[in-house]
Amino acid sequence: MGQHLWLDFGRFSWCPRELKTSVHENAYIFWTEKMGQAKSLFFTENKPTETDLNDGPRSREDNQVDVGVSYHEASTNPDVTENVQTDQAGGVQNENREQDLADVVLNRGQGFHECEVLGSGPEAYESALTWKNCTKHPGHVDFIPISKFSSSGLAQFRPRQQQLIGSLVRNLSELTVRLRVHYTSTARPNGYCFSQLRGKNILHTGTGYVTGVQPGSGPCYCAECSQSPTPNHSWHQIKVYTACHVVYNAEEARSTQVDFFYDYDDEPEGVKSRMQTVWAVNTVATDPVGDWCMLMCATHDEALARKLETDQEELRGTVLFRSFEERDQDALGICVVVSHPHGRRKHVTIGDIMNWSSQSSYTSEFLYTTKTCPGSSGAPVFCAVTDKADKHSSRWLGPHSKGGLDEDLNMSGLSINCSNTAF
Repeated sequence: MGQHLWLDFGRFSWCPRELKTSVHENAYIFWTEKMGQAKSLFFTENKPTETDLNDGPRSREDNQVDVGVSYHEASTNPDVTENVQTDQAGGVQNENREQDLADVVLNRGQGFHECEVLGSGPEAYESALTWKNCTKHPGHVDFIPISKFSSSGLAQFRPRQQQLIGSLVRNLSELTVRLRVHYTSTARPNGYCFSQLRGKNILHTGTGYVTGVQPGSGPCYCAECSQSPTPNHSWHQIKVYTACHVVYNAEEARSTQVDFFYDYDDEPEGVKSRMQTVWAVNTVATDPVGDWCMLMCATHDEALARKLETDQEELRGTVLFRSFEERDQDALGICVVVSHPHGRRKHVTIGDIMNWSSQSSYTSEFLYTTKTCPGSSGAPVFCAVTDKADKHSSRWLGPHSKGGLDEDLNMSGLSINCSNTAF
């Protein structure tokens, strides 16, 4: 009989020999280990009952989502190896677990991650310089600034497709953020992205996207409130999804600025900047192998929280995010990326899905022709696909992971099936 373990979604604490329950942001994680074999990791918003602890989770329809993290992947996370007890019968040492993770990353290492590393000069100057000197896509002719994006400019698509893609892009872009990570954690394993910069305050940038907004409970845990004798009790938490190689753990999260609505490098005369910056405060969960990370931010700005909630509702309402009609089938096969290339303002690129690998009914990884550049790591990658066998269409959203693969293809991290789960 297998063991049933409840894990803390916020800290990924790991206990291979005991039962454990914990609560974090209304999320509960369920892990099964049977005969030492890799099994699936789930999370659910339903609090575990005594029956769950004895028999495992309830039905898969009970708001559970398979996030595709395997036993091996979870156990090799350097953040949790300190909790692993070496088995008396010759268990694996922590150092070997760390090297396992490094080997996995290297084995999947065709292509390269696409953060932008900026020099010691002013950020705006360094960003403009890397944009100008870009060798991957000189001139960036296929990158459309979001401030200039128009459905009518999508001449390669038919009018109906232009309408669908335009609606998706406008809504997705409002939830896309720039990430500025000011510190590299010493916990990054050998061979992993930026491991040579461990412990250094060298800025790298990436992209992410908002996946959840909800009122906070208790005292706010932003940096300001954490040091105040009278912390704010009226605040909101914002969850941001990105690639794990952009923000590796909670230590890096606390050194990460999240820029919302960065749509202009230089605002036109008479246009007020909409950009708002919030510091991340923690990670909700990370997976170095699937290359995804969920950040937690805290804000006292109720107007910002309300806007992001509205933006999420509008994105869910777009046709490409809902069920397809027969006339919408032509939109299948597209791949849309909204990112901050080179740490610059938000841009949109559109291409085709070339291949995809299903990890489960809920998770997949995609290869696509959609253009990306350094700074695009962690950007939302939206893919619309159809199964040729049963004609079933589905929509997927995940973080951009790598560029420069064979034939100039790019690859996503673990993407979630939006058709089966609530975004």
